[in-house]
Amino acid sequence: MADLKVEQIMVKVLALMKLTATAGADAERDRDVPVDSDNSITVEQGDDQLLDAQGNVLATSRLQVSIVAGVRKNNTYSTQINLIRKEVHVAMMAGAQDLGLPAFVLDVMPEPGAERPEVYGEGGKTVVKMAINFHIDYQYLLTDASA
Repeated sequence: MADLKVEQIMVKVLALMKLTATAGADAERDRDVPVDSDNSITVEQGDDQLLDAQGNVLATSRLQVSIVAGVRKNNTYSTQINLIRKEVHVAMMAGAQDLGLPAFVLDVMPEPGAERPEVYGEGGKTVVKMAINFHIDYQYLLTDASA
């Protein structure tokens, strides 16, 4: 039996993030604050909202995915964050069309703008992170959310 559709999407999004040039080497899921490298990406699962149910057969949901760019704080951290932000956007939008997101994914839409970067830690361990959010619309069978 296949994994839940949400899990399949999250696995593919992480794979796309690992292909980004600036931070892909340190792309993971579900970590609190990235501190292992100068540049990193964390993929986080958000709300999953039912949009439509067609009879008792097919449902369409909207999954929120946050991709958190993390960089060590230095004099150019905003430049690094913005570079990662660009690479994430390009990867996610290309992935929606031809880089391997599953066929049951109907649409990938970036949320306009981004949150203000947040600073964590002190001294040499100071990290700046920014969430880049996307909505992913997908379909599944009401009787089996993995099918």
